[in-house]
Amino acid sequence: MYTKIVLLSCILYVSLFVVSSAERGAGECAGLCNDLRFEVLTLEICRNAKKTLPRPKIGDFCSNAMEQGFSDACVPLCMGEKPKNRVANACRSAAMEMPRPTVRKWCEHGYNEGYGKTNRELRSHFPAETNTEPVQEERKLEESTKATEETKETAQSSDSEAASGEEKAIAATIPVTLEDDTTHDLIVYEGQNAEEAVVVFCREKVPDDVSSCIRQLVSVVLEALE
Repeated sequence: MYTKIVLLSCILYVSLFVVSSAERGAGECAGLCNDLRFEVLTLEICRNAKKTLPRPKIGDFCSNAMEQGFSDACVPLCMGEKPKNRVANACRSAAMEMPRPTVRKWCEHGYNEGYGKTNRELRSHFPAETNTEPVQEERKLEESTKATEETKETAQSSDSEAASGEEKAIAATIPVTLEDDTTHDLIVYEGQNAEEAVVVFCREKVPDDVSSCIRQLVSVVLEALE
């Protein structure tokens, strides 16, 4: 009888632990993540940014983005959800800061390093079923680059058709303001998806930073087309 009671107590304890892990609220997780922050983040992540002029502006943008990347990964993991990389939103204001593109690049560096390190080190810290999936978010930039290469042929085909004088029906025209404060129309033609339109636009207007341009614009264009 004693053995059965002990066994039942252990099963009940384990069940309660799993439920509580999966049902933590955002407020509780924010507190837990705050306690773990200094175990994950290091000064080394933004050390070079803090040496970059103008100081301390570059270092501050890197550090703030690193903290945001940590939160964007830690809180969902704690709540039993899959984290999402939100570097485009986190560094949107940095893209408008001078000197360009230095501020934005160090902001993205801080965010991606903080987000990736948190995702790797804390995934096993919060035992929830949704956290047993393979880590996919770390490969986002690599997958984005591959997607860009895959859509180049389609973009080139679109350019060739336009050059041959074939007229296409315009599905949408979206004004886009670049870092130099100039505004250009991003045109989406009938039969063309958002990714293809963004690739064509970025290759033409931002040839020196196509990948970053694509990352920032795809979600904007998708929202505009909804």
